[in-house]
Amino acid sequence: APTLRPMRWRAWLREDVVDPRGLSWPRWAPVAVAVAAGAVGVAVVGQRLPSLGPLGVEALVVLVAVAPWAVELATGSHLPLPAFVGLVVAGTTALVLDPVESDVAPFFLVLLVLEVGATRPLATAIAVVAVAAVTLGLAGVPDQSEGWWVWVPGIVAAGIGGIGAQAQVRLLAQ
Repeated sequence: APTLRPMRWRAWLREDVVDPRGLSWPRWAPVAVAVAAGAVGVAVVGQRLPSLGPLGVEALVVLVAVAPWAVELATGSHLPLPAFVGLVVAGTTALVLDPVESDVAPFFLVLLVLEVGATRPLATAIAVVAVAAVTLGLAGVPDQSEGWWVWVPGIVAAGIGGIGAQAQVRLLAQ
């Protein structure tokens, strides 16, 4: 009969996980990204609390944006890339169409391009960076405030950071 044993968290966190391209990452890396996505989700809901509707639609939309990271954290497997990108972009777009002051919802796109840059081919990473930046611009964020444009270079920089992280992991694996 199976027995319940205490999980050895430190040993579990020291194990490596393999991304869709076969690169080995420390287990804490996807955990850290998932925790960051959850923290952004909490911040986004917190920013919208004064206007949160009775059904909490905004909170449900946040769950859509966070879902890919939650699935990865819970199951250890990745959603197919189109589903991952689609959920994050759709959730973020729905949120920024009704922005709040100093909205942090676009940070979901920063996390998206960071992860895709670190785990996918260069052409895919560039395409996702373009999709994220263009979607943000088309969603009407420019009408939100004077500082909206800061998110676009932030998205590009996160994509470059992810691509650079992948390059370093490849060098370390040689």
